[in-house]
Amino acid sequence: RVGIMQTTSFWPAPLENGGFNMLRTRFVGLAALMALSATPALASELVTNGDFSDGLTGFTSDYTVYPPGPVDEPHGNIFLTTNPASICGCLASMGDHTTGTGNMIVLDGAADPDVVFWRQTLSVVANTNYTLSFWAANLGGGPAPNLSARIDGVQLLATGALGGGWNQFGGIFNSGAATSLTLSFVDTTNTHSFNDFAFDDVSVLGAAPSGGVPEPATWALMILGFGAAGTALRRRRPRQV
Repeated sequence: RVGIMQTTSFWPAPLENGGFNMLRTRFVGLAALMALSATPALASELVTNGDFSDGLTGFTSDYTVYPPGPVDEPHGNIFLTTNPASICGCLASMGDHTTGTGNMIVLDGAADPDVVFWRQTLSVVANTNYTLSFWAANLGGGPAPNLSARIDGVQLLATGALGGGWNQFGGIFNSGAATSLTLSFVDTTNTHSFNDFAFDDVSVLGAAPSGGVPEPATWALMILGFGAAGTALRRRRPRQV
């Protein structure tokens, strides 16, 4: 079982306490935490095809793929698209988060709040901090989707009611004694009607068991993190008399 040390809401989004110690943090603290979590193995990206550039591969879903369908109210439907409006004119017209022209998945939410729409098993290093990030957008005109990110079935964080446009969510968790974990997402809104949302750029950054190659963004985060941490330390240094 993953021993989640803490999760941290470090983007301006209404993350809810999901049973773990949920904290809000200032930018300087975030940058330092991200640098520290990246340092042990010069953090690698653990999620496969998190931007959906390779289509509906690398993950599993209990939602019904459409097309071919059929429409599945109890279990929801999952679509691969570059623009939600191409699925239905009733949905917002917008590009994906990654490039504005690439793939995203659009979900027609399940009536059952425990149906998993995205699931992937990751190999991790025990007792190591990892940074989770994902993007989501409300597309429907009905009840706002409320997404729950779970590790081995235990809620790590909840988004609260999704707003329109792309919103980023994330947190830092510790792997505990686990060497593999299953990251999954569900929509807990508990209705199918007009419960539609887009989902993109799922990421878990941290040490890979084999070492891995650092992501380009990781170098920037590390530099930013250590620079911010250094600035904070300099500001706290007592004056010489």
